[in-house]
Amino acid sequence: MKKQAKKQGYEDGTKLVEKKPPYDDPGLIEIYNTQYKKGYEEAKEKIQHEAYETAYKLLPMKSLESENENYKSIYTKSYELGYQDKLASIEKEGYQSAYKHDQLMVPKKYKNIKVAAERYKKGFKKNKKAKKIKEEAYDDGFWFIVSNKKNKLNEYDYAKTIYELYYDKGKKAALELYGNIAFVGSPIAAIAAGAIYSRKRKLK
Repeated sequence: MKKQAKKQGYEDGTKLVEKKPPYDDPGLIEIYNTQYKKGYEEAKEKIQHEAYETAYKLLPMKSLESENENYKSIYTKSYELGYQDKLASIEKEGYQSAYKHDQLMVPKKYKNIKVAAERYKKGFKKNKKAKKIKEEAYDDGFWFIVSNKKNKLNEYDYAKTIYELYYDKGKKAALELYGNIAFVGSPIAAIAAGAIYSRKRKLK
């Protein structure tokens, strides 16, 4: 009887349907309940994992029409959790991409999934720090004679791509405005005289 109670309890638990022990004996009831809980938790964990992974891959939810209410509840909650976690991950991905790309470029894998593309864009635009680094890099480039590019690249090692891009833009703007001769003759005076002008051209 103990073996039967153990087996039946586990099997009933995996069905995720509440059921009273079919026994009167306290010992058998305890065995049944213990195994029922074990079967229930294992089945629940399996469903949660399946639902979460499905959503995280941005795949559609499977049909739950033939499942009981408990199953549906467990599956939908885990699916929603996986879906929201994935969108948060995509937004973070977009945020980080702002340190590497000057222009917003939604990855091909998200282009045809509207909500994913929007969250990626949101993350990219949300990165205000990247914008500040661009401005700072542009200034450093414009003042290239007195700025320390190497130190800044060490400081912004996670954003080297955009720092170097805007540093070069700033330097190019300074050279175009004054010419190489101006910097050789009186570099500090030449740069200082164009500081305000530089600000107007920044980030173009």
